[in-house]
Amino acid sequence: MVIDKQMIQQRLQELQAEIAKGEQQLNSLEQQRVTIEQTMLRLSGAVQVLNELLETTSEAEPPATLSAAG
Repeated sequence: MVIDKQMIQQRLQELQAEIAKGEQQLNSLEQQRVTIEQTMLRLSGAVQVLNELLETTSEAEPPATLSAAG
């Protein structure tokens, strides 16, 4: 069996290029994950603040009365 060294080197280069491409994609996805995580934390904080505002607002307001419409 004859092994073509040039063909093996070419295939090796192709595989190394695929690995580099995969690593770039993983880095990009990791950056996206971090960005999304930060956005979700900000949104969660905003939701918490608004919920607290609703609670304090509802405590400060007198209870709603039913009007005798009819």
